Amino acid sequence: MGQRQDKDEIVYGDDCVGCFPAGKTPKYVYARFSQIEKCPDPMRVPPNDRVFKLTQNAYSPCNWFYQGSTWRVEWQCAPDPAFVWFWLMDPETGVEYFNENPAGLPDEAHTYHNETPACDDFHGAIGGIATVTWQLETIKLMGLLNIKPQKDLFMEMRPLADGKRIYKYCKLNDATNIAIEFKPD
Repeated sequence: MGQRQDKDEIVYGDDCVGCFPAGKTPKYVYARFSQIEKCPDPMRVPPNDRVFKLTQNAYSPCNWFYQGSTWRVEWQCAPDPAFVWFWLMDPETGVEYFNENPAGLPDEAHTYHNETPACDDFHGAIGGIATVTWQLETIKLMGLLNIKPQKDLFMEMRPLADGKRIYKYCKLNDATNIAIEFKPD
């Protein structure tokens, strides 16, 4: 169904110096994986098209994580030298399903490409893309379209391999759906 769009502000956490301007580090980021191909059994089916809410680490403000019984997702930003580390693993087995650590500091909703090399005992999936967002882009887009935050308004953002994104807004009350292809600068 997507993420509820009932607020037009971001919850900010502790400053991650060098990755975000002072006072603008999000406490929560949202990770979404897509098109990841499962390796042969006994590997798990990857969590394609599932959104994970990652929380800023209280002891390391440039690290966000989600820890569940089936998946661990981590997104880390390092300012010097500038790079990002994005990772999906099975916490029970330690098997990796997605990994990319590009140089530089990508913008919100950057399309990450899985660098997992091949199926083996340590890698449970290959291929696929993912994105991390903290709602800034969708809040701006809603403002441009004059869409007001509401309790029954939901948003899904789907990354495309070419870096474009599809934003879909759905209002449950009257079943209104809007899909927008967004081309970043």
